[in-house]
Amino acid sequence: MPNAEEFSFVLVNGETTDQLSVQDRGLLYGDGLFETIAYRNGKCELISQHRRRLRSGCDRLHIFFEEQQLDGDIEQCVQYLKHQAVSAAVIKVIVTRGVGHRGYGTSACGAASRIIIASGFPDVPAVLYKKGVSIRRCTTTVSSSVILAGLKHLNRLENVMARAEWDDADIFEGLMQDNNGLIIEGTMSNLFFVDGKQQLHTPRLTSAGVAGVMRKHIIDHLAPVEGLSIKETQVHWSMLEDAEEVFLTNSIIGVVPVIECGATKWMKGPVTEQLLQAWGRSHHV
Repeated sequence: MPNAEEFSFVLVNGETTDQLSVQDRGLLYGDGLFETIAYRNGKCELISQHRRRLRSGCDRLHIFFEEQQLDGDIEQCVQYLKHQAVSAAVIKVIVTRGVGHRGYGTSACGAASRIIIASGFPDVPAVLYKKGVSIRRCTTTVSSSVILAGLKHLNRLENVMARAEWDDADIFEGLMQDNNGLIIEGTMSNLFFVDGKQQLHTPRLTSAGVAGVMRKHIIDHLAPVEGLSIKETQVHWSMLEDAEEVFLTNSIIGVVPVIECGATKWMKGPVTEQLLQAWGRSHHV
């Protein structure tokens, strides 16, 4: 059975190849979107939410693709994983505007490109969920753009530069802010915190950041089921320093408690534990 580092499966427009035209706009301009889907025990988790976000993002960017073809690509990937007895994997789904002529104009573009990449599931030790993780404050900022805010587009250089700021294995994640000093997100995650009144908050993403699928799952499903309300807030560092609890989310790691950022310390509190347990019960759906 392949382990987390021993297999990779790639489809490009339904074909088992890793070849893509150098004229593809995803390569030339980052003109496209992607989803990162957790596959466990024969199922793609939160697949409906991933599909909706991809469809919505492509609509915003006016990228048109055949949903049935993409669904077929994903199913082909799932069947490969089942045949190879892979119990857990990460499936990355990329849609670009496809091949076009030189320049930014889109009128000459052909069909959208569909890329599926399945690879090993990262090792997230159980102790991180039990004891919590350490994070840091990044100096690289997130650009503000109402047009692109919320989208998981292919232009991720800011995240790359932010992640390059540290190589300490004890630091799990780095938080990024915008040019106004507001905390937006982690390099690979969304942020939540609980204030002194036990109110749950997450940064407002109307001008910057990625609106994560797991973030939305917590806001729309897990928190309401657990009787918790969430405020989408403009978050300053002082608010985070005064917080009672902090945790991170994405569709791969789920819910991860945070216990420190530099000199600031937090406890893994009851709200984080409640949502961690709720995710543990539901993340297989």
